[in-house]
This record gives sequence, C-alpha cells and structure tokens, in this order.
Amino acid sequence: MGWKPGHYLLLALGLYALVATLAFISRGRQVAALRQEVAVYRAKAQWVPEGYLLPLPGACLPRRPENLPGAPRPYRKGVSAGFVFRNGDACVPWCGGWGWWPPRGARW
Repeated sequence: MGWKPGHYLLLALGLYALVATLAFISRGRQVAALRQEVAVYRAKAQWVPEGYLLPLPGACLPRRPENLPGAPRPYRKGVSAGFVFRNGDACVPWCGGWGWWPPRGARW
C-alpha cells in the first residue's frame, strides 16, 4: 500500500507542529533573558538619588565626577548645570553622541 495524499498532509502538519513548538520554546527563553535584563536595570535604577529624573530608561548616575552636575568647566569659566551621559558611563548604551540633560528648573 502506497502513500496517499492524506499521508503527505499529515506528515507536513506534524513537521509544521514540530517547528512551531521549537520556535515557541526558543521565544520563551528570549523572554526570560529579557526579563532578567530588565530586573538588572531596575536594580541599577534604585541607586539614583531621590529627586533626580534620569532621561535614559535604566540609566544610573555617571561614574566620572566630571559628568555630574556642578563639575567645573574651565573652558566655559563655570560649572556644569546637568548630567553628561557618554557611552559606557551611564549603565546603558548611549548612541546619540553627547547627551546633556539639565536639572529641573534650569534656565537656558
């Protein structure tokens, strides 16, 4: 007895079910990894002093003192009015070049 069209359809449906199941399993792993990453960023966000609002989700205060508010700026003959975010210094990737964020209530 040979293969009938229904057998081919059943085989194709079984293969499709296997591929779809594997795709859902891998997607679940990706979601779990993203949830862990979000938890890490939330933990880092807890280190922000109260009253400060950082513009980048998951960002922490810059590590270098010259990027914090009140840092001296000799070339301006004054001090910095806000945070300066540079890539690698804010706990999150920064692709926008120089990021400057003034404190609340600052006048331009």
